[in-house]
Amino acid sequence: MRTANQILNDIPKIVALNVNAGLATHKLALECLEHAAEHGDATLIDRLIKELEAGAPAARTATLREWVTMFSPIRWGGKDDAVGLLKKDSPKYVEFNIEGADVTPYYAIGKETRPTVITLESIRKNLIGMLKRVERAENGEGKAVIGEGEDVEAIKSLARSAGLLANGAVAAEAAA
Repeated sequence: MRTANQILNDIPKIVALNVNAGLATHKLALECLEHAAEHGDATLIDRLIKELEAGAPAARTATLREWVTMFSPIRWGGKDDAVGLLKKDSPKYVEFNIEGADVTPYYAIGKETRPTVITLESIRKNLIGMLKRVERAENGEGKAVIGEGEDVEAIKSLARSAGLLANGAVAAEAAA
């Protein structure tokens, strides 16, 4: 068994490998986009992504695909996940934007956090969803289970007072 110091010494090395792998992948993906822009050939980026899919986390390759579609007309589709370029007259067409792709690393896509806007309507919809899960749990359906010692009648009473429950079931007008 390795010592704690040996393990601690390896942590920065692994972190550096992961950071450098992200940077190296970004640089290579950028070169693939440049090739596609110049030659109309998306096979290089397709091969990079498909080979990464064999060993990288799915979220990483999904983010790389998203990055490609943000900065180019390259798309995947069909049951064989074929790659191609959208035609310029397609409503979803995106011009190649190599400069934008260069300054936006693929691994930074989606990391911006947006504030959650809480409204009375969003609270009502969340409550309705919870009530439906309680109903399914009572009937032995769905994935939810009612916690031990929970007072389902108190939950229903609260829902009734909010007008979300009628005759023991989620009110149809509340769910609409």
